Amino acid sequence: MKRITRREFNRGVGAVLKTLREARGVSQEELGEALRQSASHKTPEQEDKQLRTIAAICTVVSNMRKEQGLTLEQLAKRSHVPENFVRNLEDVNDLNPDAYLLFCLALGFGISFHKFWHRVEALVDTPEAELLRDDEEDDCVEGEP
Repeated sequence: MKRITRREFNRGVGAVLKTLREARGVSQEELGEALRQSASHKTPEQEDKQLRTIAAICTVVSNMRKEQGLTLEQLAKRSHVPENFVRNLEDVNDLNPDAYLLFCLALGFGISFHKFWHRVEALVDTPEAELLRDDEEDDCVEGEP
């Protein structure tokens, strides 16, 4: 997969957002005001979804790194991101991860950002009861199907 610079990434995101905004007939000022209002008036459900998304990102990164047998340092080098960024994600110390660096991590895992984000969304959408379930019969045992 082709790497892109942060500048190219930001331009691409900006172009998509501009297209969507214009298609809806919304000015930059109106969008800015709506975003400010939204940020200051989150419902408990929106806050919960945001926290679940952060937890899912951290979990997906940690699980994929371990599945691929990578150390924090190896993943950081493959992804061209600071090792501290990966460590903070896995330790859930970054509640607002940089979108570009997440994009770079996806490439470091050898997948598209779309596939990476699909894994995050699948985890976010998993009911809490299922995440907390402790069924021994579901445990994976080496050598068993």
